[in-house]
Amino acid sequence: MSGHGATPDSMRPLGSYVAKRCPRRVQLDIVQPVEQVPAADDVVMRMEAGIAFEVEITGRLQAHARPDWVFIAGGPAADEIASTLAAIEAKAPLIVNARLPSDFEEWRSGAPDLMVWDVDGYVPIDVKHHKTFDDGEGIRVSDLAEPTPAASNAVGFDLRARKDDTLQLAHYRRMLQGLDLASSGSVGGIIGKEGVVAWYDLDEARWTTPAKSDGKRRKRRTSMEVYDFEFGIRREWAEDAYRHLDDRAQEQIGRASCRERV
Repeated sequence: MSGHGATPDSMRPLGSYVAKRCPRRVQLDIVQPVEQVPAADDVVMRMEAGIAFEVEITGRLQAHARPDWVFIAGGPAADEIASTLAAIEAKAPLIVNARLPSDFEEWRSGAPDLMVWDVDGYVPIDVKHHKTFDDGEGIRVSDLAEPTPAASNAVGFDLRARKDDTLQLAHYRRMLQGLDLASSGSVGGIIGKEGVVAWYDLDEARWTTPAKSDGKRRKRRTSMEVYDFEFGIRREWAEDAYRHLDDRAQEQIGRASCRERV
């Protein structure tokens, strides 16, 4: 999955939010870091509500917990990674608050809220403080008592078009693939305000994107395809930024606008 050039030794792995941020901002945060201003009150409230929701979901999972489920306590990242690897070694079917070891070949880091075993590997689940589906033709969801794709049921709803959510799930899937831990089923789950796991098929061509490369104006792409493109651009721009940390040669970086697409 690589294809990028030599990476500067000083470069830090990029997290799961990077693929959905403006690449220019990713770059400027490296070459021109600035002191963060305090967040607005409404932003703080949303962040606090999101954290409280994650705590609530963890509590609900603990109420259903089986002896082989693993809940990782907060702490230094190294400890969380060690606990996650130990849970994987023990073949835990559910790992809550996981943190995967950084991928220094593809320059990814990530901490999926949940990892669940699905037939032959793990699939990622993220907790989001928003609704995940509307009235529609039918999607598959799983209860928190059995949060796996195999235990899912069809319901009369449709997934909301939240590309940002699927980009994060795709990021975690690529990390799991790099560790040879990914399920062959290309799915990922979101636990939203509905309190169930809503499953996304990450190989479904559900996103309409610009398509300069094949002469068409628009093209339907999968979440994995969109993620690979978006993350690849930001990784390339981050590499350029790290190469020019000493000289701050701004004219040598940022060769395209945030709107540029294939």
